[in-house]
Amino acid sequence: QHFFRSWHSSKSGEEMYKECSDFVEKNRLTLAFEAVTSVLGHHGDLPKKDFLILTAVADRSLARFYDTVEVLEFSQRYRLPHNDLWVNTTLTSVDKLFSLYDNIRETGLAGKCITALNSICDTHVSSMYPHVDFQGEILEGIVIRYVSFIGMDMIECMKTLNNLEISSTEILKLVPVDTPMAFELAKQGSAAHSPIDEVICTNIREVYRSCIEKEGYTNLTTRVGDAVNNILKATDSVRRRTIRNPNNDWDIPQLAKSIMQHNSDIDEETKRIASLIVKLDGMNATVRYPVFHEENGRMYCIVHVLHDKTFFKYQKQMSEQDLNLYRGFSIELDFEKKTNTNAPVLPSAQCSNNMMQCENCGTNLMLKMKLLPYMVRTFCCRNGMRIISLNGTSAFENYTLKMMDTWQISAKAQAKWQPFFCSWGQYVQDVLNGASKPYIDKSLPPLTAAFYLNHLEHFTPWFQDNKIKPENAPQSSNSSVFKAMVLVVAMERAIALKVANYISEKIGGVYIHHDI
Repeated sequence: QHFFRSWHSSKSGEEMYKECSDFVEKNRLTLAFEAVTSVLGHHGDLPKKDFLILTAVADRSLARFYDTVEVLEFSQRYRLPHNDLWVNTTLTSVDKLFSLYDNIRETGLAGKCITALNSICDTHVSSMYPHVDFQGEILEGIVIRYVSFIGMDMIECMKTLNNLEISSTEILKLVPVDTPMAFELAKQGSAAHSPIDEVICTNIREVYRSCIEKEGYTNLTTRVGDAVNNILKATDSVRRRTIRNPNNDWDIPQLAKSIMQHNSDIDEETKRIASLIVKLDGMNATVRYPVFHEENGRMYCIVHVLHDKTFFKYQKQMSEQDLNLYRGFSIELDFEKKTNTNAPVLPSAQCSNNMMQCENCGTNLMLKMKLLPYMVRTFCCRNGMRIISLNGTSAFENYTLKMMDTWQISAKAQAKWQPFFCSWGQYVQDVLNGASKPYIDKSLPPLTAAFYLNHLEHFTPWFQDNKIKPENAPQSSNSSVFKAMVLVVAMERAIALKVANYISEKIGGVYIHHDI
């Protein structure tokens, strides 16, 4: 569908899809996409459209990842969607960048944030899927990456980036933001140059709604996946149907240990993957290893690292020979053939740009700077529902106060959000208890982590109209309710903090203000 939409006005989307697929397969590339859909999960907001974003390209022949410029060049060659990129090359512009984040971290939404970034950067390579138009106003944050110019020709670097900026603008002109989605183009008959099949015409949200109408919300994601697979198989016999194996069918860490013990005939690529899994297992890291197989016999496993702390532990134990650890990646399980990792690489797989090999040029530093509106929805509203169900609204209020304190959120912002949290806690409790209240809509999906945003969208206007009034909660963000203050004085700050934390846990719903 993406290729159909991106190339409908010039070269056939089907031809470009095949060309891209051939290039990927011949050069042993693996593409990682982030799926942003209303079906497979949310990103702090219900997305306006369903789309993919290319986040990484792995070159398995050279055991490396494409650098930023290579990803952009590859994306633009086939009009694959990538994230926006802003480049700040001077101390002044970098200072402005961090000042901008300090100013917007508690209130930042996509529109104003992107406009501000555009005003302070030296170069902006635009995404063909602008965040506001495709995802919405809730922005998770910005990723800041330090790239050293040591060992590089800065003039040539900037020339390359400027060319990418121009190219991204041209792509947006060829495929404007208001270009209909593939299934809409198909209905308009805009694809006379390419055969229309059921895949192109499929609206994933219609499939989603159809599954709900037939069997409700039980196992909804699985049923939607099955429905999509059936469409794929019915329209093209070459397409590969994927089936997930039961979780207890495979012990991937044990398989990796076996490989390490009998590795004389194993290629280096497999040894390094097995070594990584064995190391994770030895760290008692929380990792999932779902195994999938396709009808043609191909099997693969997704390695999914669940906790952030695992990365810090792994990095401390890493040697130069170890693979880098990523949140999620897939490996193929091949019990028959041996991969010739020394096979020659096709010329087209070679790096077309050698000016930003930043992995070997000085310090690597990446900062993920999140914004409070996203964090509130994800870490407070969603993750806090379990606390409400188990321990009630007071425990939830205490949880949100601690989160805000951990994030070093200002007292002004905390005062703004606490009435919201009190009302959300009341709403969640009423829905879970099956209460009969004017603001409860029985037609909404069940209130779970998968569907909480449907409820949050319904809840917000009721809260803004001051129609959800939990007991002992502030009536609006402009009012203040002061109950009591406990002042802890000690000879040492550590002792005072320990006492304050103890009191906070016992009382609940307490904000700790340090160093009065």
